[in-house]
Amino acid sequence: MRGFVKSPALLLSLWLSLVPGLSLAAESKEPSEPELVQAHLRILEGDATVYAADSPEEGVPAPHDEDVPLEAGDRVKIGTDGRAELTLDDGGLVELGPKADMTVGSLSPVDTSLTLNLGALWAKIESAFAARSRLRVRTANAVAAVR
Repeated sequence: MRGFVKSPALLLSLWLSLVPGLSLAAESKEPSEPELVQAHLRILEGDATVYAADSPEEGVPAPHDEDVPLEAGDRVKIGTDGRAELTLDDGGLVELGPKADMTVGSLSPVDTSLTLNLGALWAKIESAFAARSRLRVRTANAVAAVR
C-alpha cells in the first residue's frame, strides 16, 4: 500500500467526517437563565383582588378554593376583612393582612423582592431559603431584607 498516509491526525479527521453530528469545534453555550421562583396566593379569609402585570387596570377576584399563581409585576389587594398567604416554592411564606396592597417585584431565586404599598405583612423564612437567596420587602419608607 504505497502512497497511503498512516498519519493519526489524518485518520482522526477522516473518521470525524464520517460520523454525522460529531464535531471537535467548541460550541458556545450561553449561560441558562435560572428558573424563577414560583409564587402562589391563597386566600385565608375575606376577599382579595389580583391585578396582572399586563393588565393592571383590570382586577380579578382571587378564588377561595385554589392557589393563584403570581408573576413579577402582579399586584394583590386584600379586602378590609381579608388575609392571604403568598407561598414561594423555595421555602418562603408571606402572610398579607387586611387592606394590604402588595406588588411582586422580582422572583429571581437569588433575589426575590416584594413591594408593600399599604398594610402589613409577616414573612416566615426557612433557614435553607435564607442560606441561598434573599427576600426583600420594599415600602414607601424602608427596605427590609432577609439573607
